[in-house]
Amino acid sequence: MGKRIGMARVEALLENLDREINMKSSQILSKTAVISSSAALTLNASSSGAVVLLGVGQTVTLPTAAAGLTYKIVCVEDIDGASTVTANGSGDFFAGSVHNLIGLNGNTLSHANGSSNDVITFGTNCDMGDYVEITALNGTLWHVVGSCSGSAGANGIKFSDS
Repeated sequence: MGKRIGMARVEALLENLDREINMKSSQILSKTAVISSSAALTLNASSSGAVVLLGVGQTVTLPTAAAGLTYKIVCVEDIDGASTVTANGSGDFFAGSVHNLIGLNGNTLSHANGSSNDVITFGTNCDMGDYVEITALNGTLWHVVGSCSGSAGANGIKFSDS
């Protein structure tokens, strides 16, 4: 009969294994964290990778940028009052673009300039499911991509300076 060993011993054995493990038929399961709040929300680095649910008139503040931090901000209802996402660090800015699917002349892009834009505003034409994905590229720059079903400018997703 075999001897029982603890989890620490199993971990040590796996860490010191000097060959590859065939995981061909294995399945690794994980779950993405979801953050929801009706009040103003300040994110921290430990919540990186989370999906943040954004409501009407809500303010979300990002932590100071650090390479690799990432968040997905998703509207959970049609926005009839502006909601914002703000870079927290002094000197942290947004770069990238959001595709606004319905504009006055068809599809439009809202661009963040990477040098002064530190606020993302979800305007009154944003609908449930509109989103931005935000990833810190380094200690000062957040890369943003996203999609909005509303028009650009004040009513879609736009970038501005605080």
